[in-house]
Amino acid sequence: MGKVIQILGRTVKRSLNKKALIYVIFILVSSLIIFYLNQSFPYDMNRTDLRVWEAVYAGDFLSLGILWIVGLPFLIYLSFLLSKSISDEINSGTALLVLTRPVKRKEFVLSKFLGLVVFLNIINAIILFVFPALANFMGVPAIFLPTLFKTSLALLLYSLVLSLALAAIGIFLSANLRKSTISLSSLFILIFVSFFFPLLSNLVTTLPKIPIVKPFYSVMGFFNIPLLPGSVSIVNVFTNSYYTTSKAIIGNFSPLLVIILSCILVPIILIWITRRLFSRQDIT
Repeated sequence: MGKVIQILGRTVKRSLNKKALIYVIFILVSSLIIFYLNQSFPYDMNRTDLRVWEAVYAGDFLSLGILWIVGLPFLIYLSFLLSKSISDEINSGTALLVLTRPVKRKEFVLSKFLGLVVFLNIINAIILFVFPALANFMGVPAIFLPTLFKTSLALLLYSLVLSLALAAIGIFLSANLRKSTISLSSLFILIFVSFFFPLLSNLVTTLPKIPIVKPFYSVMGFFNIPLLPGSVSIVNVFTNSYYTTSKAIIGNFSPLLVIILSCILVPIILIWITRRLFSRQDIT
């Protein structure tokens, strides 16, 4: 276990570089801009009611988190990291140097998987918890900070389950495909079909409705984030169920059993298969 932790730490340390810093700064700056440009108050709500203001801020932050902070940029960044996580180490000869030491291949695969999950959630934690502080500095009253930080916790849990599910798939592809471009393309297709096609298919009525994997937005329901009452749009339990409350896209997308299967059981099986296949590869 000690070797796993060592390689895990090395993976996290190598990933915390200038590119990661640029990514964090870009997401924070762009998120603040989007947050304030998107700021609006419902015309039929009481502007003197602090509970309404709390729901407005929480709804805007939750929407921003789902679609942007832990949305499209994060999924693209995650895909680039995962697609070359093991294949680049093999092609560069780094993996061979590591494995000539008393490090088992199964330990190498497990540590790369855990290292990337830890790294991805470290940078998301930084972004999610720095954002409310910056929002307060730029005008959001301090009285609403506890609610915004609670929203940060909810989004971090979503980030964790999302990264566990996709990291296992990415590590599997990277360990078995030497060309990172193929792994990257496969991840892009998976992400589009699983995460963005259901949204598009509900917004564009001409697109077909097909049963597909739904994002794990329901994990945020445990935090009971205050949101403005809203309408329900295009609900179909067999295809895509999207509830809109305030500006936030929320709802019981994935039942607890689906989350457990997708984020715990499937990653365990995939990492086990990856370890078995990787142990038989010739990486000289």
